[in-house]
Amino acid sequence: MKTIPIRFTEDEEENLWMTEGDPPVWPIAARAERDALLLTANLFDAVLDPTGSSQSSPITKSSWVAALGKDVTQEAHLYAYLTQRSFCLVERDEDLLGVPSLAVVVTTSERITAGLLNLLYNGMSTEEAPGIIYSQNPVSLRRQVLCRAAAAYLSDSAPTRRVDIFPLIPFEEVLTSERKVLSANSSAVTIRNALREGAGLVNLKTHSDGIDAYLGKELKICPLDHQVRGDLGRAPRCVVTGQCHRLNDITLDEAWASGFLMPPHRISARLLVWDTCYGILAMSSVIDAEWGIGAKLAHSATIGAALAPWHMAVTPPLNSQPLLEAIAEGIPVGRSLALFHQMRQSLDLSHRFCLLGDPQVLVKSTRNTIGACSPPVARKQSLRRGDRVRDKSATPNLDFIKKCLVNALAELETEVVPEVAGMLRRLGDRTLDRIYSYESGFSQASHAVVARKATGMRQDLCEYLSYRHWTHWISDWRRLSCRQHARPVRCLVCGNGVKSLIAEINIVGVPPRKLTICPFCDSIQDAPTGCSMAVVVERGLCVSIVGEMPIQQSNARLAIHSSHPLETLSLEWPIGADGAPSTSFRPKITLPPGPLFFTIAFVYGLNIALLTQRGRG
Repeated sequence: MKTIPIRFTEDEEENLWMTEGDPPVWPIAARAERDALLLTANLFDAVLDPTGSSQSSPITKSSWVAALGKDVTQEAHLYAYLTQRSFCLVERDEDLLGVPSLAVVVTTSERITAGLLNLLYNGMSTEEAPGIIYSQNPVSLRRQVLCRAAAAYLSDSAPTRRVDIFPLIPFEEVLTSERKVLSANSSAVTIRNALREGAGLVNLKTHSDGIDAYLGKELKICPLDHQVRGDLGRAPRCVVTGQCHRLNDITLDEAWASGFLMPPHRISARLLVWDTCYGILAMSSVIDAEWGIGAKLAHSATIGAALAPWHMAVTPPLNSQPLLEAIAEGIPVGRSLALFHQMRQSLDLSHRFCLLGDPQVLVKSTRNTIGACSPPVARKQSLRRGDRVRDKSATPNLDFIKKCLVNALAELETEVVPEVAGMLRRLGDRTLDRIYSYESGFSQASHAVVARKATGMRQDLCEYLSYRHWTHWISDWRRLSCRQHARPVRCLVCGNGVKSLIAEINIVGVPPRKLTICPFCDSIQDAPTGCSMAVVVERGLCVSIVGEMPIQQSNARLAIHSSHPLETLSLEWPIGADGAPSTSFRPKITLPPGPLFFTIAFVYGLNIALLTQRGRG
């Protein structure tokens, strides 16, 4: 039986008996610390040993624990002692670049910014990705230090169970004693139990906005129980309104009583791969990170370590398989993550994770289960509405637009909100009719008639796109793409260095599209590669277009998307005296509560650009 040596002590006595080089003993100063450490011990089939008899430390390499900020010096020094590493203090993010063999950064929640995470997981070329341990208060941070050090101390190469969950993909689930692969066909009870059973490796690939996560129609992960306290000025919509918009606008108390919500602290796993969008929220987010799932994962004593992204990455379901296979082979998580970040499929899609916990945590799955149960993921074929899509387009761009529309309309039966599906179907059908009318006029109508039809087509397309959420539009065009790669660029809004996803479209003559998602300012640019426009939302609700704006044959519309799909506002963008869209718009409207996405649907010629920035009402 594995044990964690503990000693009951007072905080002020702690540094008097912590001697560098001595076998580590976990100092327990409060009952809450003991209870949390016991949960971590149970996760690794270990017990607490109050005699203080230590095993040899599993960490022998020369590496460093950095305290980022003087206010976490004591906690970082304790972590260095428990993991038998060296300790140092740094005051600025960039000073971490000078720390040799950096293993773990201990800091406060306020320091978890996109800049820090980019530096640690994009800007440092190391053989081992560092871990981060953070909290908003010293009491919680000290508990994490004890639990995360225990997870590294107890990790070994004994085979463990593995769970993979793909709640967005329907396929036949696989249930064995060694491996579970669950899907959209799995019941809420099966998924809930798999997340709570304490498997060695749990991989979850789903949608998340950083506040909740989708596990199926009857199960959502939600951190907003009565214990969560964040900045009310940066709260999610459900906190502002007191209603759960994911569960038909019932009250939060009713939502928790329904059994459809699962708090993150119920997840139990030695290593969790949280493969979602916005796995953790950085401090620059329009929503206070303390309201998010990531903060709960970082604080959990029933998770040994976790991997999570900090910004949106558009990736296929199996893109992280090399990372999972390396982990399941028994390679420590820090080394596995560093290898994955250097792979082309990670670089091309800017698919990055941060590590919550210690890089020496390792889990291993039974050899013959690795890769044996991957879900069937095939590219969806273009669906057709009658014979209309078979008409040959006047230009490749029209062919591209029609296929995106037809594919989207064919899948509206899966839309959760029927009212939204009905509206999109009406707008989509009307837009397709406009397109076919425009095409038919080339050989028989005058130039003035064709131009008038083109304007009507662009107007209808803008209205459709304003209601088709920008994330769904990405899915529409990505299934028509082939080769993809990442290219470093400067964000047009904040000027920071970011990466654009460049996707070639498999229709000859259609220009490649670029998708730029900035983790620093929450701006998103989804447009042809030649486009250099972005949207900026300023105080007083002044929405502006920056960059080089096409002025000929252009139409635009402003969409304001709330977390609630029925609260979408779609406003016609004003036209200037020269007949081109204005560079700014100050609508006189009442905004929906909570966080919002401001999107300009801009159609110029036969090109589509969706320009988005996150903000608040």
